[in-house]
Amino acid sequence: MKHFLLSIPALLLAAQVEAQVSIPNGGFESWTNNPMMEPQYYMTSNPIAFGNGFPAWPAQQTTDAQLNSFAVRLETQDNGAGDTLFGYFANGDPGTGDGGIPYSQRPTALTGYWKGDVMPNDTALILVMFKLGGNTLSFNVFPFYGTQSTYAQFTLPITLPPVVNPDSVIIGAVSSNAFVSNGIPGSWIQIDNISFTGVTSQPTMLNGDFELWNTTNNLTLDNWVMAGDSVTQTTDAYAGQYAVSISTFDVGSGMSSPSYITNGYFTQNGPPMGGFPFTNPIDTLEFHYKFFAGANDTALFLAIFTGPNAGDTAYVVDALLPATSYTTRVLPFALWFTPDSVAITIGSDVNNPNTTAQVGNTLIIDELEFRSQPLMTSVPISWNVNTRFTLYPNPNDGQFIVEAPNGFTEILVSDAAGRLVYSENNESDSVTRRELNIAAFGSGVYFVTVKNGTDARTERVIVK
Repeated sequence: MKHFLLSIPALLLAAQVEAQVSIPNGGFESWTNNPMMEPQYYMTSNPIAFGNGFPAWPAQQTTDAQLNSFAVRLETQDNGAGDTLFGYFANGDPGTGDGGIPYSQRPTALTGYWKGDVMPNDTALILVMFKLGGNTLSFNVFPFYGTQSTYAQFTLPITLPPVVNPDSVIIGAVSSNAFVSNGIPGSWIQIDNISFTGVTSQPTMLNGDFELWNTTNNLTLDNWVMAGDSVTQTTDAYAGQYAVSISTFDVGSGMSSPSYITNGYFTQNGPPMGGFPFTNPIDTLEFHYKFFAGANDTALFLAIFTGPNAGDTAYVVDALLPATSYTTRVLPFALWFTPDSVAITIGSDVNNPNTTAQVGNTLIIDELEFRSQPLMTSVPISWNVNTRFTLYPNPNDGQFIVEAPNGFTEILVSDAAGRLVYSENNESDSVTRRELNIAAFGSGVYFVTVKNGTDARTERVIVK
């Protein structure tokens, strides 16, 4: 297993670590339930919005109905990070022709009622696609433009080949023109009481009055943005009650995609941006994980540090190998600048896209912290009373003394890139003092870990 730290000159190595708050929700204990409602028999764009920072569900139930209790409202939204998502409902996929509901009659039109405010240069749509044996018989679209403040009736004429009867139909609507772009934020429409004309009966699964709705409970991870189809809460925690589980999912056409979380925000054509305030140029990241995957697969841990000046960017990247029990990762770093923020991103695969062989790869991660900012939920492995020790002088010229009142069974020294430069094992904890000399490895930041049985503590030492 390798971790990579990019851009680590020896500048500012003597900077002092400042006390800061912990990584927001780094213990993955805080979750919020966001009930998601969808009209029965229809899928919507809500699952795409879920966890991706959009302000509200793009497809919603509304009591502003044309008749009876409910209608459906579709709205195009902006998540504030340059991503736009239109609201839609559909009982199949008009793009591929998959899905639909059974129906064998030959209607002359689809009628219904709408109101809304479609932004200039944008177009909302409702569409009907009839099929037979999986093949498309007809594709009919009705556009909505401008502002309609009260419900107005619309009529979408249906054209079907002569003689042939369909066996299924796909019905959908969208708040922006999905065939052209992702739409203009602010466009919205409400639709109610759709039905076919020129027939003796309606499809059994039409739900054209939108009175029937299904509710799904969806947990979002507080202080993190979730992307992908499979980011879930798990009680398989390293500490506390919960951890986060991130899995790779099938996207069709023989391909799969990782799921991700970030405490920054995702961009369309670049790495995650933003993050939370952080000003330590020298510190250590630590977390605990399990990864259920193929032998050659790796999950992703990425921390992007940025500073106030152009070019102030550094990356800590860790490729996580499979592990069926909790494994601890310790990632020390030293930056050449003082950062002002860090964005952390975690994914269930390093590569995107993948083949379907990666579907189901699952990363469970817990207790993510900076050593300078320990979490309240942490298991006190790194700060146990048995492994308290004194290290002096610090800074030094490579020679220093380690004193552990309770003794130690192992002592390890690693450089800023995580390479082990010194190790010592003792059969018992009777050794309480050791003078070390690591001057041969040069100036820089080193990390001294003292172990007493299964307990451990790490301290930073600076060699001038």
